[in-house]
Amino acid sequence: MVRTGCGGCGSLHRTGQLYGSPGKAANMFADGAGGRARAALHLAGEQLEYDRHDVGEQQRIIAERFAGEGWEIPWLLTEMRAAEDFLFDTDAQVVMDTWANGRVVLLGDAGCCAAPTSGRGTSQALVGAYVPAGEPARADSDHTAAFIAYEQAMRPFVTEHQAVGREAAQRFFMPAASQEVLDMLAANAPENTGTEASVSPTALHADLLGGLARRGTGEANRDSDRTISTRVTRLGN
Repeated sequence: MVRTGCGGCGSLHRTGQLYGSPGKAANMFADGAGGRARAALHLAGEQLEYDRHDVGEQQRIIAERFAGEGWEIPWLLTEMRAAEDFLFDTDAQVVMDTWANGRVVLLGDAGCCAAPTSGRGTSQALVGAYVPAGEPARADSDHTAAFIAYEQAMRPFVTEHQAVGREAAQRFFMPAASQEVLDMLAANAPENTGTEASVSPTALHADLLGGLARRGTGEANRDSDRTISTRVTRLGN
């Protein structure tokens, strides 16, 4: 996306910006190519049904979900329709019981994607390429022993990253305000008190984060984990 028309893009040099509202988030960052910025719009919620080949439908889903949002969202939605590198996909992890079957072994995201929210994708990719490249030589070309050694070396590293990814995903989206917060805001509204509102943004932010931390993974995530596990079992057979 080109920076022209973006009021907040001028401050993106070597940094990024994040916007959040309940169930939605957007981030924008400089990509190193002078005069350009990249952006991602994120949605939390149910599994969407859509045509993977219909870019117009995918962009309509984004535009409808983000309609009425503030910050640079209107500008981003306009630029989205003209973007040549538009991508619509699911932020997900790949969790498998084993990464090898016979002479077939899965490398990188195919076997152990930690999800973008982990922030560990590059380091995991580098280590995940280096380790399996050396194991066959150490195992005297015994592929079975090499695959076992590769997984034993990588599994703790990946498990830690995936835990970070799940925790970060819970914190990435601002939750809807609790009824307690809504009641507090209403009680402190100027029309009810005759004074300026006394609830600070910091207090509201802290309450929202506290509510998010208490939410845990939820049934949806546990169901998703079970689906992945079942899928892996069938693959392994």
